[in-house]
Amino acid sequence: MIAGIMLGPSLFGWLAPTWHHAIFPVESVVYLNALSQIGVIFFLFLIGLELDPKLLKNRGQAALIISHVSIVAPFLLGPA
Repeated sequence: MIAGIMLGPSLFGWLAPTWHHAIFPVESVVYLNALSQIGVIFFLFLIGLELDPKLLKNRGQAALIISHVSIVAPFLLGPA
């Protein structure tokens, strides 16, 4: 994940924009974006496969609070 962030437009595009455009042409960005979304879906699917429901049952209230905060916080911080 760290390598993806470093190679993406966030760091690599900021440090060396000409190299970034040479390696990742504008025409390929749409396909790379779709491929990255599929990769995230597979990653989340694998995380879900390894989730132990017994642990969640024991810590249900904490899991509920954390899930609600992770949903509400971006909505509150987004307009700021």
